[in-house]
Amino acid sequence: MNALGGDKKRKALAGCLGMVKVIVLSALLLLPTASTAHNNPQNIDDELYAYLVKTQRQQYEQRGFLMADTLYQMALAKQDKKAQCVALAQKMQYYIRNIDDEELMELFMRVCEVAQRNGYMQYYYYAHNMCVTYFLRRGNYDVATHYTFKAYDEAKRENNSYGIYCGLSLLCKLNRSIMNYPMLLKYGLEGIEFCKREKRKESAVTFYESVALAYSQQNRLDKAVDYIEEGLAKEPRGRGRLALKSALAYIYIQHEDLAKAKVAIDDCVKLSQEYPDKAGMAHLLARYYIEVGEYEKAEKWMSHLTSKVRNNMRMLMLAKRGDYKQAFKMNHRRVTLSDSLYSYSVSAVLAKVMAMNARYNLDNDQLTLKLEESHNELLRAERLQEQQEAEAERVLQVLRNDTLKLQQLEKDKALTLAEGVKKRLLMERADEEERYETQAIALTTLVVCVTIMLLIFYYWRSRVHLVRIERKNAEIRKEMRQVRQAEAMKVHFIQNVKDDLMHPLGMLRGVAALLGSSYENIEAEEKQVVANVIQENSDKITGMLNDIISHSESEALITK
Repeated sequence: MNALGGDKKRKALAGCLGMVKVIVLSALLLLPTASTAHNNPQNIDDELYAYLVKTQRQQYEQRGFLMADTLYQMALAKQDKKAQCVALAQKMQYYIRNIDDEELMELFMRVCEVAQRNGYMQYYYYAHNMCVTYFLRRGNYDVATHYTFKAYDEAKRENNSYGIYCGLSLLCKLNRSIMNYPMLLKYGLEGIEFCKREKRKESAVTFYESVALAYSQQNRLDKAVDYIEEGLAKEPRGRGRLALKSALAYIYIQHEDLAKAKVAIDDCVKLSQEYPDKAGMAHLLARYYIEVGEYEKAEKWMSHLTSKVRNNMRMLMLAKRGDYKQAFKMNHRRVTLSDSLYSYSVSAVLAKVMAMNARYNLDNDQLTLKLEESHNELLRAERLQEQQEAEAERVLQVLRNDTLKLQQLEKDKALTLAEGVKKRLLMERADEEERYETQAIALTTLVVCVTIMLLIFYYWRSRVHLVRIERKNAEIRKEMRQVRQAEAMKVHFIQNVKDDLMHPLGMLRGVAALLGSSYENIEAEEKQVVANVIQENSDKITGMLNDIISHSESEALITK
């Protein structure tokens, strides 16, 4: 009964599973749009979103660019205004990856125009974010500054929450790039307060990271760590947590607290397994290994970086090693002109940033004064640049002369070293030949000694063998003599036996003949004489037979 009940339950369960499979397949075949709509964070047409996902997988390739253009045409056909903005913003990724400034700026203007016309200003600020980030990486601070303040002004005027968030984020990136840490601290704190006040869903990681970096530059490590910890508390998971942990590791490295830096780096490695960031982790690990002096590991991680970043890291490594001359050779213009050119570029941008910030802090007269001071600062920077270029040229000439002298010294040193090596090789060769000659003499002596010993041994063995052969021959000769004597005795014995047997046998034949012819006529005395003769000859024959038998036995013993 239990077995039958178990079979019924299994059949019922199999039937239920079959029905579930049919329902799932029906849902997949008949309701594909429902699942697409459920996973459509862009809130655009489901068909367009499915095509967008395919486009994003190849966004950095030519095919992805063409697919984005097709997506834009499809959005126009469906009159989906938001999808039009998404498609154009997607096309920007291709030009950013392939570094095409002109095409990027043309497309950037088009994205801004379409976003304003369609009423989706978030893509207007998103395009500004991508464009400014691109030019900051390229080192074009003038363009980055212009579009940063343009986006921030527009957001403040329109009171667009997302635009203000993007503007503050870009201001933090800009001031961090030009190392204007007071303004970086200001905008970072403003960004944190803005996110708390507006309760933005976007991450405030950039602002916490900026504030921590600014405090770190002021040697206020405790404040920097506090803001990192506060940011981590608000970011329980995600890539933002990895960014904050990386910033904490860099801060500890900057303050040479390598033990805590190692702990932060271990946390970053664990997070990077869930949120991969190969370039960021390679930069962090290379920086750490340079600080601890493990340069081979640093070189291994630097191989994952771009050539520009790798060269900067390698110059830092050479400086850490104390090889300043090699670092100078590697990038002499950066070493000699960095203070002038970089200061000129940063001063110019800093002046513009300060002038634009003045709109929120100063009146018109103070703004004019500030602009004049900025212009004067630019003129002084240009003159300083010219002076330092001349100084750099002089230093380069001195370096070239020192390099020529060093090359000559190295050449002389190489010649001296070559002569020494040549002499040492000749001495080693003579020693080697002498050693070979000694070994050859020793080997020859050993071969001669072994040969003599073998000859002596062979002679001794031959003598022993000859003595044994002579002894054996003597024994054989003795035995041969004995055999010949035995043969002679045998022949003599046989001859004697023959003679001795023939005589008694002849007498017996005669007696037998006599008895056969006249036995009855023979008298008793004669019969007695005949019987005695037969008896005597029979005894002789018996004795001779015994002698033959004895002789045969003795011969057999001799043979044995």
